[in-house]
Amino acid sequence: MSVPQQRDTLYNAVVFAGLTTTERHAHSYEPSYVTPGEDAMVSFGGPDMKFVNNSSSAIAIRTSFADRKLKISIIGIPILEDGVTLSMTSNKTAELDAPAPIYEEDQTMQPGEEKVIKQETKGSRWVTNLVTKKDGAVVSDEFFHNSTYRGKPATIKRNTSGVVVPATDPAGSVPENHQSNAPGIPDGGPGMNTGETTPQAPATETQNTAITQPETEGTTADNTQTVIQPNPMNQ
Repeated sequence: MSVPQQRDTLYNAVVFAGLTTTERHAHSYEPSYVTPGEDAMVSFGGPDMKFVNNSSSAIAIRTSFADRKLKISIIGIPILEDGVTLSMTSNKTAELDAPAPIYEEDQTMQPGEEKVIKQETKGSRWVTNLVTKKDGAVVSDEFFHNSTYRGKPATIKRNTSGVVVPATDPAGSVPENHQSNAPGIPDGGPGMNTGETTPQAPATETQNTAITQPETEGTTADNTQTVIQPNPMNQ
């Protein structure tokens, strides 16, 4: 479980519990494991995520990680009235241009030829509302905060040198018209360099709220509500 996912999960737990957030910053780029606008960035010596305990007693933060699932709970005397729940809803309000592309020189290409090896990612702006429900019915749906994410530039290969260098075969294969100098070893037989790639399983990404579990990219998991539990110190 990555550090950003832990911070985002804690942020969701704090909001759902009814605690007051005093500092929150969006990540630099759109997160893929949580809905944009519902994340919180922390950078040592820089931006931070802070909240205050506005309840009537001490609270504790409980975390657990099992079966690739992260759960963070706020433990204490409930702040919200019985039947009241809090959640966030976020919507994209603008799409921002990506930065200028990054060019890489490749003299194996023909002059004037260009090849995009990494597509650009546009930036975006999001607005997030805090939704309050009582026994499942919406009581209020109010503005909570804005988030802005930077785009990522495309990477493009090109040749502006005017010189073309023949490409080398990365696999070390022997040209078809090449005659082997080693007696008794035909071309393509033992002793020839070959390359082999072992396929890897596609990576999965996770969506984080108060409870986090893996999901494939492009899907959105339902938010899981965290309710403040009784203070274990009073039991």
